[in-house]
Amino acid sequence: MTTLSTFTPARVLAETVPVSTSTTAAMLRWAAVFAATADLSELLPVTNERSWIPLSNPAGWDAWLIAWPAGSDTGWHDHQGAAGVFYVARGVLTEFSLAGGRSAAVSGAGEPVAVAVPTANWTDVRTHRVEAGRGRGLGTNHVHHVVNEYEQPAYSVHAYSPRLYGMTRYTWRDDTLVLTGLEADTAP
Repeated sequence: MTTLSTFTPARVLAETVPVSTSTTAAMLRWAAVFAATADLSELLPVTNERSWIPLSNPAGWDAWLIAWPAGSDTGWHDHQGAAGVFYVARGVLTEFSLAGGRSAAVSGAGEPVAVAVPTANWTDVRTHRVEAGRGRGLGTNHVHHVVNEYEQPAYSVHAYSPRLYGMTRYTWRDDTLVLTGLEADTAP
């Protein structure tokens, strides 16, 4: 289960870092500076559930700080056409993603294609261990599942452009990943 933190963060030093374009490299640079300059545990204490807060930034991206207690995860999802990054600020996260970035979702807040549409099978899954100080770019069709498999809590910084309007959810049925529904206007 995930929860949205009600803590409202103060402005942090990373907001003053200039960012000129909405590129993956610029997002990763911004996330790295934010992670290095912010007191993450003061902004968002780790609880028993994955939690997050929105972050302002000079480029106007949809950005989030996420706290990951041991064993927390996102479930399989995509970002409905938004491209972005996630940067591990502290700890280690494991990302399981589909090769080729296939998504059954439509961009924006549209209706999903038919529920239970086969999207992929286990041979399409790739595993990436992302340690503190590293990040991953997420294309517009990126389908993934992120988990903290370790005993130590983790923090990650996420940025999306265009705005994250919601997520498409998927689940495994036997050896096939299928679309199960849309969540509109949700956080990561």
